[in-house]
This record gives sequence, C-alpha cells and structure tokens, in this order.
Amino acid sequence: MTSLKECFESGVALIGMKNCMTLFQTAYSMSLEGNRRATAGEIAARAASQFGLKISPSNIGQAFSAMSIATTISRGKAKYVLNPTELEPILRVGKEECTEISDKLEESLSEYQEIAGRVDGLINQLREALRLDGEERKLRAQIRQVRGE
Repeated sequence: MTSLKECFESGVALIGMKNCMTLFQTAYSMSLEGNRRATAGEIAARAASQFGLKISPSNIGQAFSAMSIATTISRGKAKYVLNPTELEPILRVGKEECTEISDKLEESLSEYQEIAGRVDGLINQLREALRLDGEERKLRAQIRQVRGE
C-alpha cells in the first residue's frame, strides 16, 4: 500500500503536470490556429482565458526551456516557435504520464477509502457494544433489585 505521504506527493506532482500539459495544449492550439510564434506572455494570457490557468511568463519559460522548445527573436522580443509536430509528442507523453500517475493515485485512494469504511464500521460496533454494556448494567441492577440484593 502506498503511504499517505506518497499519495500527497503524487497529487502535487499531478497538479504540476496538469498545469504543464495545459501550457503545451495552449501552445498546440495556438499553432493549429496558424500562430507559429508566441511570447510567454501571449501563451500565459491564452491559458488564463481559455483554461483559467494563471501562470507567470517566467514559469512558462522554464517549462518550455525544459522541453527544449525553440525560441527566436522577433522585433526585439523572444518568442517560442510553435511547431505542432514538436508539441504533439510532448502532449502524448505527458498524457500517458498523467494517466499513469492518476491511475496509481486512484488505486491508493480507494485503498484508504476502504480502510476509512472499515474504521467507521468498527467505531459503530464499539458504540453499539458500549450501549449494550450500559443496558446490561441497568438490567443486572434491576435483577438485583427484584431479588432483593
């Protein structure tokens, strides 16, 4: 069984991957629309408007740099080269990794939910046992009264 710490770390990693995938999906969409170059600010604005993802241009630069997305200088501004054939494999691999992590996380979480269900059942059994113990004491006291003890 995966530890809760590992589940948490997987969840955090999955959020980061989802955000990166959103950036690359945004760039891919822009490239399919005919935009062959875009600044990090333009990509950030599109990701915010299209997906609600608020991310700084410098973070976009880090992600694109890590994936070796080419840059060019146009009118004094650095722009990323949006090549759909370059972005497609990144999206495919990212999707596979996200799916793999989310499947593992889902499996781990279902194990913990089963444990939570068993614990709830045991707590209910304990409550019932305590209630019955109280009832038993009352009945024994009544029996002693009837016998005159």
